[in-house]
Amino acid sequence: IYVQSDVPEVTELYLMLKNPDSVKMSDAKGQTLHPDAYVLFDDVNQGTGEVVHIVSIRSNGKVYATNSASFIREFDMIAEAFGDEMPDIEVTTGKSSKGRQYISCAVKL
Repeated sequence: IYVQSDVPEVTELYLMLKNPDSVKMSDAKGQTLHPDAYVLFDDVNQGTGEVVHIVSIRSNGKVYATNSASFIREFDMIAEAFGDEMPDIEVTTGKSSKGRQYISCAVKL
């Protein structure tokens, strides 16, 4: 587990990692999130044994999570650039050169 922001309580950290009510990031397309806290971590797919990278973001009392490589890559770059002054982010979508839909994020200006 690699905690990227101040998550003050063990209970809150647990809920960010295992929250049954977390929202799929793909369901937040077009929304603006203000990351109050976020966690980048690895989980193991119980069916395949594959290690999966996940980002979990708390924003306005809800937890949003995704294993989208494009979202995680962009979010990680934003987090490194802004540090403790994390800006609002917009959940964006796009289409790959092979025609597949993907999600990502961008700094909301």
